[in-house]
Amino acid sequence: MRCLLPAAIVSTLILPAVGHAQESQPSKPGDRLILSAGLGRIDCRCGITGGQLRAEYGDRLILSAGLGRIDCRCGITGGQLRAEYSLTPPEYVVGLRVQLGTFWAPTQRYSVPSVLFPDGGSFVEGVGQTTVLDFGVTGSLTPWPGGRVSPYVVAGLAALQTWTQGSAYYRSADGTAAWFLPPGSGGHNIRAIVGAGLRVRVSGRLLQLEARELRGSVSVVSLGTALHF
Repeated sequence: MRCLLPAAIVSTLILPAVGHAQESQPSKPGDRLILSAGLGRIDCRCGITGGQLRAEYGDRLILSAGLGRIDCRCGITGGQLRAEYSLTPPEYVVGLRVQLGTFWAPTQRYSVPSVLFPDGGSFVEGVGQTTVLDFGVTGSLTPWPGGRVSPYVVAGLAALQTWTQGSAYYRSADGTAAWFLPPGSGGHNIRAIVGAGLRVRVSGRLLQLEARELRGSVSVVSLGTALHF
């Protein structure tokens, strides 16, 4: 009974108020404009993260260094330094880049077989040094650009300026110098670029391993990384 009495009193007080609230109330002209404020969030699936923003804007400039050789039988080797800037976001399957590179081969001696003379025992011997400066545009195809490991192929065109120093001569089978070649001075031309590589993301940093050839000029294997500013 002690429990039923308070419950009856509470129901007597509440129920009439609830019933009164449910009755239709006359609208007033001043109730047509309602101002509300609150907190919320955008419910979207855009999926943009800080790492993706960094990949889009921070991985466009890549600096690479590598070793290569001049595409000739003399086998002169040297090193290359190359900078590439992506005109398209790195997550695109088809990309476009501009590049500026330099290849330098220090002074080296070489000796290669020659078929200039019918005895088959002649050689081309000499000393050479080569510097190549190239500027080009390349396109790349990356099937899985968003992956942690992403292979790609690259092709394009480059304008080359070459400087050469040195001299050479043909040596016959009996050891005598048969024909001296004048020292080269270099020149400029346009070459095709072909290559393939692998991009790997390690701890948020993009690394690029690539084998590239300037057809008829230089072949290089390089390792590069994206520069963030």
